[in-house]
Amino acid sequence: MAPSFPADSAQHSATPPARAARARIGVYGWGIVGPGARNVAALEAHAFPVFASTIALTGATKDKRGTVGTPVRVGGVPVSLGDWVVGDVDGVTVVPRDALSQVMGAGRTREAKEAGFFAALKAGQTTVQLLDLNASLIAGAGAGS
Repeated sequence: MAPSFPADSAQHSATPPARAARARIGVYGWGIVGPGARNVAALEAHAFPVFASTIALTGATKDKRGTVGTPVRVGGVPVSLGDWVVGDVDGVTVVPRDALSQVMGAGRTREAKEAGFFAALKAGQTTVQLLDLNASLIAGAGAGS
């Protein structure tokens, strides 16, 4: 579990819906559960990532009607149908649908740059050389650093 946004409603138990989502439509994680999640051990046992603001033992309510496909705000961030919510242990971000192509392109460019960087390191270059750093600012660095 990783913190994301402040709690603003009832707690959420994702275990049964998690199993159903994986079995029926191939969903392998919830993007964000703003109010909190419970049954953490079961979620971990199913390798089903859930990003929540808190871990709670209180029960969920299922007596209110919901909506599907309408824009929402999570932690003050607008999320609309078609937007991508992406998260890992470092945090969660929202990529608006209209920016997805640009963000994916930037990600691929960075991935290629980093692959070249690591290849150069493997070949013997140093980060000082690759990043064009001033080696004289590094204590104990010799001329070949």
